[in-house]
Amino acid sequence: MMDYIHYPLKCDGKVHDVFVEIVGVKWDNDGIGAYEYWGAWGYDKGHTYIAEVDIRDIMISNGNRLRKLPKKQVAILANLLGDDENFYKAVETYMNQDK
Repeated sequence: MMDYIHYPLKCDGKVHDVFVEIVGVKWDNDGIGAYEYWGAWGYDKGHTYIAEVDIRDIMISNGNRLRKLPKKQVAILANLLGDDENFYKAVETYMNQDK
């Protein structure tokens, strides 16, 4: 289990402070490795990126209190966050920081 990651979620023209509990991150790489092309040899190391994030729970800030969202709303917001490139960047930054 990980900590909650703070993320400013933009929805319906408003910004909501949400705290997302992530239980798993699937990393992927788009490199092809060793190759030969017309007699030239090379190695494509590619780029490592987050392919999928498993979200267990989401809490929303309500002033100075946190409110846990119902599972149905968590599922809807998880789908919304799954399409948000900036959320993946925030998760990657969190995962790469020194703890």
